[in-house]
Parts: sequence; structure tokens; C-alpha cells
Amino acid sequence: MKLYNNNIRLAKKITIGTLISGLIFLLGYYFTYDQSLMIGGIFFGIGIFLIVLTILVSDLITANREKFSPKETSNTILWNIFTMVILVIFTIFGCKLANSSLIIVKNKSEETIKNVFITGCQNFEVGIIESKTTKMIRVDYAKNENNNCEIGIRYTTTDAMKDEILLADIKPYHGEKIVYTIE
Repeated sequence: MKLYNNNIRLAKKITIGTLISGLIFLLGYYFTYDQSLMIGGIFFGIGIFLIVLTILVSDLITANREKFSPKETSNTILWNIFTMVILVIFTIFGCKLANSSLIIVKNKSEETIKNVFITGCQNFEVGIIESKTTKMIRVDYAKNENNNCEIGIRYTTTDAMKDEILLADIKPYHGEKIVYTIE
């Protein structure tokens, strides 16, 4: 019985640790688009998956040898499955984030910028950016057919229209944070 309690405790701790650590990696990447966080999250996920798989196999072997009841065996298996489901969910969200870019347009000028468009493989109408404000646009590249995507910006001031300023050249699964300042 002691071995069973240790297995359940370990499985619960791994599930909770996976949830907290996975959220830290996802939120860190979401706000910074730092590639090292993405790579760290990948290795973290692979490591946790292998640990959970090892514990799952060990639990099944132990349950067979120690003649655990079906309830005891299923509790341990259930916690390990929770951990794997959490890993799958974080992997899906991580892939969506890695296949997108965050474009931040800062309007530091005294005038309102009108007719703002983000151009490239997909075009986005941002609309109006008031003076001294910032607008964030998330661009998802899942629908792109082209491997390279050059992102530009087009906007109108009271004086003139600024057109097709190249912000970045994005490739799929190379998420990037792009900051463009209008002065």
C-alpha cells in the first residue's frame, strides 16, 4: 500500500508541476516571442512525457506484482493521463503561438493615424491608432501557402500616405515580435 501512495503522490506532483511550468513557458513565449523559451518548452515537454511514460509503465508493472486493486491502479493511470493531456494541450497552443507573430504599432506622433493596414501573406485592417497609443496585432500564419511572408505596413497621416514599409520576413514556426514606431 505504501508503494501505491507514493506513486499517486508522485503522479499528482508531476501533473501539478507540468501545469505550472507549462503555463510559465507559454506565457513567457506569448509576451516575449523569445525563441529560447520555445526551445526550452519543447525539451521540457519531451522530458516530462518520457518521465510520465516511465512512471506509467513502472506503475503497471508494480500494480501487477503487488496485486493492487483496480481502483488503485486506475487512480495512478488517471493522473498520468491527466499529465499527458496537459502536455498535448500545451503543445497545441505552443504550435499556434510559434506559427504566429505579434506586431506592435506604437503611435508616438501628435496626430491620429488612419487606415492602418498590415500587409503581407495575409492583410489585416487595423483601422485607427490614436495619438500616443499602441495597438497589438497577432498574425497567424497557419493559412499561408507561401513559406516566406514579408510583412509591411501601410497607413495615412494628415500629410501623406506611407506605404509598404518592410517590417519583417517571417517563415512558418519562427514566431517573432515586431515593434514599429510611428513618430
